[in-house]
Amino acid sequence: MVRAGTLGEGTQRTNALLEIIAGLMDFTSHSQGDGDGIWWRCPVDLQPWLYGLHGVWRDFSSVCLSHSLVIDTLRDVDPTRKCYRMVGGVLVERTVKEVLPALESNKEQINKIIETLTQQLQAKGQELNEFREKHNIRVMGEDDQKPPPKESADGAGAKTSSAGVLVS
Repeated sequence: MVRAGTLGEGTQRTNALLEIIAGLMDFTSHSQGDGDGIWWRCPVDLQPWLYGLHGVWRDFSSVCLSHSLVIDTLRDVDPTRKCYRMVGGVLVERTVKEVLPALESNKEQINKIIETLTQQLQAKGQELNEFREKHNIRVMGEDDQKPPPKESADGAGAKTSSAGVLVS
């Protein structure tokens, strides 16, 4: 007997994650009336917002991976074999041929959500970097590092560039 019940829990989790995304999307619609919108609150709110969005992306990636594992397992099984799936918090008995198309459809939808989240993460990360550059905002320890020494023509820089590396 194949047990696919844990993926039904993923459906509940997916719904909760979609609610979180809706809340995150609402965040971007706030406007301060000066045309900059979100940037008025950027240093305080955007960085945690990005971390939250990345957490949602990570959760969806995990759900997608679990769907992939179950789909790969069910493909090798007799289509008339019984399996169990969690639907709305209730464990229901189905056959593999009933469950497999639903899992594949869910996985496709999750992949679309992951693509959208990836695009949003990249766009907001770029906006944050542009804002930091525009207003000369630096994170402690970020720009304090010295660039690595350049090698001279006679190769004397070779010793300094391998500092801290053990070679046996």
